[in-house]
Amino acid sequence: MIRMTVFLAYLAFLSGCSNKDLKESALSFDEIEIRNNTQQDIGDLQIRVTRVHKKFSCSLVIVQSLCSIKFSPRAYRKNLITLSWREGANALAKGPLLIKSPQKYSSGIYKIVLFLDGNGGFRTAFELQK
Repeated sequence: MIRMTVFLAYLAFLSGCSNKDLKESALSFDEIEIRNNTQQDIGDLQIRVTRVHKKFSCSLVIVQSLCSIKFSPRAYRKNLITLSWREGANALAKGPLLIKSPQKYSSGIYKIVLFLDGNGGFRTAFELQK
């Protein structure tokens, strides 16, 4: 009985260490940045995070500029987002979609960058903060 208790305590200790290691190695980010690479102003931009019912918005992102929001670091959880904006007279929406995380990444804090490329096109990237 004592051996079983010691074994279970040891197993609990190991699983606790594993969880800590996973948290420390998680992909973390603390900023979302939208870059307007189009030839016109972007208006009414919204990013909605479906599962947690949060949204981020910028009323105007002028040509070749950016809009960003910074917050305390958090683990990237692959939540689906919906992206909507106005490009000239065109109202555009994408999603729900998943921002693909890098397969390999360095330790450190990243920012998620969405590049709006015009005509409804966009790209995403994770950039390591300096």
